[in-house]
Amino acid sequence: MKFRLLFAQMTTIDTEVTLDERLRRAITAWCWRRGMSGRRFGADALGDRGFAYRQARGRTLQLATADRVLAFIGYPPLGPAFRLELDTYLAVSGTKLSILGELALGDPSFVGRFRRGVSPHLATVDRVRAWTAANASAEEVRAIRARLAEAAPGIHPLARPGREGMNGHDGDSLSEREAAARLGISPGVLGSCRLRGEGPAFRRMGNRLRYRPADIDAWARAQRWTSISEERNARGKRS
Repeated sequence: MKFRLLFAQMTTIDTEVTLDERLRRAITAWCWRRGMSGRRFGADALGDRGFAYRQARGRTLQLATADRVLAFIGYPPLGPAFRLELDTYLAVSGTKLSILGELALGDPSFVGRFRRGVSPHLATVDRVRAWTAANASAEEVRAIRARLAEAAPGIHPLARPGREGMNGHDGDSLSEREAAARLGISPGVLGSCRLRGEGPAFRRMGNRLRYRPADIDAWARAQRWTSISEERNARGKRS
């Protein structure tokens, strides 16, 4: 059986863009092309209307959940690709399972539990892949590339953040509808926030409004409260 890879090369991991963020971009673009809200997407993909809302606020997904989402939008899964990369690195480098887990995560049982079906979070996958890429010699990298190219000639779409489908249709900014989908709210709610001066930063390009993903995510992270009274006090100070 052949699997598609997460990336073309293990040594070209973009550590500035996490797997969680790549998945958010893929979902946003998919919803934009179909005119679907974040709440509808969550309901249809996972039976969870609040999924997109929580993900936009930085929640890291379990690998198994990410694969359910990817299957819904027609992308190949991450789980088999990660296992293939991990097993190839271990075979080529001769690193013991417990040593990799200990050095990469401080958890010597990680690889064994993953092979038994325990689903890690995407943030954990990022950490492991960054460690293996940083600790492979030049000779090992060549051997790993050769084995992966033979076993999995395809490339996973999440590997290409600049292509359509990963960042939205124009690559580095979002329309109002895309921004709303990323946040899990309606364009009308986002427009109301903008009119009150309480929404994320935006740019106007002619008759179009554009939002930077980084501004959307920063604004979403700031909308966190531990109680209703804390939220009311914070909003009162703004006004």
